[in-house]
Amino acid sequence: MGVIEVVMKDYGIKFKICMFYLIIYGSFACYSPFLAVYFANKGLSYTEIGIAFAVNSLVGVIAQPIWGYVTDKYLDKRKTLIILMSSCSVIILLFLIAKSFIFIIFSIFLLISFQSAICSVADAYSFEIVEHNKNIQYGRIRLMGSFGYAVLALIIGIFIKYTNINSAFYTYSVLTLGSIIVIKSIGYTGKGKSSTIDIKELFGLLKYRKFLIFIISVLVFNMAQGANGSYLPILVKKTGGDVSQIGLMWFIVAIFELPVLYLGHRFLKKYGAINLYIFSAITYTIRFLLDGYCTDFKYVLILQCMQSITYTFFLISSLQYVNDVVPLKMRTSGITMYSAVGCGLGGFGGNMFGGILLEKISIFSLYKILALVCILTLIISLYQKNLENRVVL
Repeated sequence: MGVIEVVMKDYGIKFKICMFYLIIYGSFACYSPFLAVYFANKGLSYTEIGIAFAVNSLVGVIAQPIWGYVTDKYLDKRKTLIILMSSCSVIILLFLIAKSFIFIIFSIFLLISFQSAICSVADAYSFEIVEHNKNIQYGRIRLMGSFGYAVLALIIGIFIKYTNINSAFYTYSVLTLGSIIVIKSIGYTGKGKSSTIDIKELFGLLKYRKFLIFIISVLVFNMAQGANGSYLPILVKKTGGDVSQIGLMWFIVAIFELPVLYLGHRFLKKYGAINLYIFSAITYTIRFLLDGYCTDFKYVLILQCMQSITYTFFLISSLQYVNDVVPLKMRTSGITMYSAVGCGLGGFGGNMFGGILLEKISIFSLYKILALVCILTLIISLYQKNLENRVVL
């Protein structure tokens, strides 16, 4: 009887945390995929759109460690999640009344100050639950997030087509409120951690040559990925797609990611992190180059199916590589620098310069430039591979 009770308890917690991931990632699908459409409807220039996306990236880099520190020192993870999601459900409504560029930037700054930390805190909270419930696997939980994102992106795209962009923001608000109800139903509060980031230790990582070169590679890589993530809706519209088809595209992209995420550990074990990373750079180069020559939306849609390989392989290989090359006691600092410098600043640069370039060149030319950026990443990563058989500090 005791075993049955444990299994039923695990199942109940697993169901709730899966529902939480499904809903919260579904809410993200109401915001991120259609942000470029919102900016265009507000009459922003490409340079202004680039600035807006850059703010979107940069604020997250700053806000995440702040919320991490506040959570560790003053709050538990569940309480932090409730604060973050409650704030987001209200702040998102500012987009309904924002008219000027300055007000839009202020709304983005305020929203991302809270939204950017949700995933990292939720993951930390989930890992603690997994530690206490051995029958629960994190990978299966995270898959529900991708599924929720896929379904809501499709539905919201259709809503926007027959109503307007405001329906996305209303839905976002409702879903975040729903996620609060789910997270409050989970009895586990989450424990705090006593460790904080040591700045000297963080910069001390730069003495590890492999790590330094890899972070530069990730930064360059994310300039291309960041620009693609932000300006892909413009490519869709220029090739004959509409808002509902943007939602369809993200639905297909997210669905195709699921099996690769599920089998990711097997690919890592068989081929190694650096080889998957190189393969990701090659496939991104091909994908962006072909995007630059697309004239029909259906071909753009087909190419985005490559996301299951390009992005998923990048994600699992880069995190694993950082975990491999950084000393055990410094891995938290390594991941922090990887996220802030490689992903955060890389995305910031791609968004900013992508918007500036679009004032002077076409979206098709931009994608050809992104392919060149990926080639540069490939060159750096091939050099990185040459270091694999050496002991370099």
